[in-house]
Amino acid sequence: QVSELKDVIHSENPQTIQCDAAELRLWWAMKADVTGKTLWLPNGDEAAEELNKGEIHPRIQTLISQDPLKVTRTIAELMKTSNLPDPLSKQIHVLVNVP
Repeated sequence: QVSELKDVIHSENPQTIQCDAAELRLWWAMKADVTGKTLWLPNGDEAAEELNKGEIHPRIQTLISQDPLKVTRTIAELMKTSNLPDPLSKQIHVLVNVP
């Protein structure tokens, strides 16, 4: 479940995440290709590079302006309803907002 993912993110980042895990907000890190197919955000994408610099790309701003992932849903069912492919390495899968 999304709530379990929040717990894992929180426990693996104790120095940088000072709030409770429940306060984290999560979104899928996705983009559309030229055909409109939904893909995970590649590490080398311009939006990902801006995140590494602490900046928010307009595409990321659009994603985080939507409702965050619901904590009562499982990751599998959310991926299915979002038509997302299986995650691979060198991709960003989740955006995390730390209040």
